[in-house]
Amino acid sequence: PLLYSLARTLPVPAPVVERLRSAWLAFGRQHLLGIEALRTLLEAFDGASIPVIPLKGPALGEALYDDPGLRPFTDLDLLVRQRDVPRAVELLARLGYRALEYERPLAYELAYATAACFVPAEPRPGRFPIDLHWNLVSFVAGATPRALDAEEVWTRAVVAERWGYRVRALSRDDLLLYLALHLAVHHPLEGLVWQLDLALLVRRAG
Repeated sequence: PLLYSLARTLPVPAPVVERLRSAWLAFGRQHLLGIEALRTLLEAFDGASIPVIPLKGPALGEALYDDPGLRPFTDLDLLVRQRDVPRAVELLARLGYRALEYERPLAYELAYATAACFVPAEPRPGRFPIDLHWNLVSFVAGATPRALDAEEVWTRAVVAERWGYRVRALSRDDLLLYLALHLAVHHPLEGLVWQLDLALLVRRAG
C-alpha cells in the first residue's frame, strides 16, 4: 500500500503501477476484514470482562497514519494481563480458535513463564490468526528486556476512539518504547514499516 501511494506520484511504468494497484486493492479488502474481526474480538473480550489492548496492525494504522489502510498487517495482536491468559485462551477457543499444543506438558509452563506471547494455531478459514501477548518484548539470547514492564503498562494505558469503539491503548511514551524495542529485537535489518511507525509517532508527538 505504501509503495503504491508513492508510485502514483512518480514516473513509474504503468504496468508496475497496475500491479501495485491490484495488491493495494487486495490489502484494502483485507484491512476492512481485519478491522471487523478485531471489533468482534474486542466485544467478546469486553463481554467476558477480560481487559485487552490491541497492538500493532490496524490499531497502529488508526493511531499513526493519515490513511490507516496504508499500514499492512497479516494477523491481530492482543495484549492481556498474564493472569488472564487462561481465560483468554478459553474465550478464543469458544470463538473458533485452537491453541497450539505442545509435545511436553512442561513446555507450556516454560513458555508461559518466559515467552512474550502465546500464539494460537491457524483459525478456521476466513479468520485472522491471533497473537495473544502478555509481555511486550520477547527474550533474546536468554535475556528479557526489562525496560517495558507489561504490568506497569496497564497503569498508564489510555482510552482511545477506534472504529467508533472505545478501546484501551498504550500511552504515547509506552508506545514509543515498545515500537523501538520491537524494531531492535525482531526487525533490526528489514523493519522498514516499523521505522516508519516510529517516525510517524515522533512526528505526531511534535
